[in-house]
Amino acid sequence: MSPAPPRWRPRAGPHPRPGPGCRAAGHTLCNHTWDHSLTIGKKRPGKIQDDLRRTNEAIRAAVPGAEIPFFRAPGGNFTDALVQTAYTDGMTSLYWEVDPRDWEHTEKEDDAAHVDKIVKGVQKETRPGAIVLSHDFNQPDTILAYEQLLPWLTENFQLGIPDQPPAPTAAAPGPASSL
Repeated sequence: MSPAPPRWRPRAGPHPRPGPGCRAAGHTLCNHTWDHSLTIGKKRPGKIQDDLRRTNEAIRAAVPGAEIPFFRAPGGNFTDALVQTAYTDGMTSLYWEVDPRDWEHTEKEDDAAHVDKIVKGVQKETRPGAIVLSHDFNQPDTILAYEQLLPWLTENFQLGIPDQPPAPTAAAPGPASSL
């Protein structure tokens, strides 16, 4: 009996899927950590930075010259240290407003019911400006759901990439007081 395949593996590491065509097609790449650690935010900033940089290096090896403007913490487990470290490395942290829980496929749920759950969840919760969390890795039902969702989303919303906030700047000095 062969061992079960891993639930997760690095996307830009040993099994890269993105290629130079990714950038040419207008896709935006996002750092999601090297090994999907749900506790990365509890690590020392240096360890966090090592993980994020290793991931960025692998992404850029697969997509030379890629910009990586965003970071998303596994499980949404953001900490101040994690957000600040990502920002120091030039990435804005993204959270999501809509989570159809596409990764949660119960044994009692057939594929058609799972697709329907994803579609209905996204349609019910999505509002202008919302970020929808979705997973394509080992989630064929998510891909099928988006065959239905993309026409609906493009008809009802303007799809795009979130704006990046400007870098923090020092406060401008106030007017000099005359004594």
